[in-house]
Amino acid sequence: MNEYQEYTINWRGRELNIRYCPDWSIAYKRNMGSPIAHLTVQSNDGKPIPISETGFISRFIFGGIPLEMDQSIDHLIEAWLNEEAKKQPWQEYLRDSAQLTLF
Repeated sequence: MNEYQEYTINWRGRELNIRYCPDWSIAYKRNMGSPIAHLTVQSNDGKPIPISETGFISRFIFGGIPLEMDQSIDHLIEAWLNEEAKKQPWQEYLRDSAQLTLF
């Protein structure tokens, strides 16, 4: 059934909520032979995060998310955020949001 694991992380001083369901659809798993996972990440302040311009992202992952024995979904999301934060679009957002504008 749709049982979600819920996490709250502090990423660079911002609180983010993560919801993860590793086996979202019993019917999908029965018909396809593998799970479909559902993941949401939402910033509590509603501001953009490196993986979403709106501060909210929802993804279905076919085949589930393979985790290593010592990994948890919140650590995986932190790694994803950190990787995307290195990229030019996020760096431009940080620069532009730090600069005052009259319009």
